[in-house]
Amino acid sequence: MKKLYNRLLRAFIAMLAIMLLGACGLRDGEDIPEGSVRIYRTDIGFSKLTWEYYVPKAQDIEALVHEILDRLKSAPDSNVYNSIVPETVDIQRFYFAHEGELVLDFSESYSSMEPLQEILCRAGIVKTLCGLEGIDGVEFLINSQPLVLNGDMMAGTMTGEDFIDNTGAEVSFRQTVLLTVFYATGEGNTLSSVRLLVESNGTRSQEELALEQLIGGPGFETTEYMATLPADTKVNKILVRDGICYLDLSEEFLNGVEGITDEVSVYSLVNTLTELSSVNKVRITVDSASVKTYGSVPIDGFLERRPDLTDTERAGEAGD
Repeated sequence: MKKLYNRLLRAFIAMLAIMLLGACGLRDGEDIPEGSVRIYRTDIGFSKLTWEYYVPKAQDIEALVHEILDRLKSAPDSNVYNSIVPETVDIQRFYFAHEGELVLDFSESYSSMEPLQEILCRAGIVKTLCGLEGIDGVEFLINSQPLVLNGDMMAGTMTGEDFIDNTGAEVSFRQTVLLTVFYATGEGNTLSSVRLLVESNGTRSQEELALEQLIGGPGFETTEYMATLPADTKVNKILVRDGICYLDLSEEFLNGVEGITDEVSVYSLVNTLTELSSVNKVRITVDSASVKTYGSVPIDGFLERRPDLTDTERAGEAGD
């Protein structure tokens, strides 16, 4: 079941948009060398991708992968470009898990890359290797553990088609995240979970994305689910440390929503955030100040999920 779930998640990983420059070392109208492959590089500032053409010598697929990985780490022919794989990052081993599916196992230092550099590195490696005959997809491991993106979503097997060539002026990353959000149901005194697919640009945490969906209320047509928080509530700050989510909201939060009980308003927040694997408890403040109660509900401590408020028969339904 878990394996199927992970595959479904991987199926919803959204496309990545990467700006690609012209081929390094070739002018318009020049011929592409026979038998060559594209080796992806970055500019000096690690902000854009480009490529150079390279004619490999190896014929056997494993020897060819060795040669291409060495080339990816090597210095480019032009000094105005950089290798996409930092010197501190080692590819410890590789193997074929299935026919056409290559697995790369990186050293722990891979995780120390800045987000943009990591996206470019991953995009360049996958696009380079998927350009080789016999390789349809590439999976990344870090010290033999699957690469995880933004919280607890595994990157899974990536293909060249996951990275789109475009002419945009910015490098961006698009990903679809599966979130569980708790809205009010019934007479405003119970909660029901809704599973939502939310697009992310990779710059915000899953906690921020979940709260955005919660505060905005259901973004789909429904008469069953209701918003639990004032729409003008703002998230001033959110920080997760040692399983505790420290959440600071604007004063509008205290205004409540007509027809929604105080408990449902507070625990729609808590239950939504504790659905994430990174969060066990929630600490709420308002404009950086501790508040004793939300109406009749104490909120000045570390709050844990309240399954007793949830209509369990509806939990897990998917939103449109």
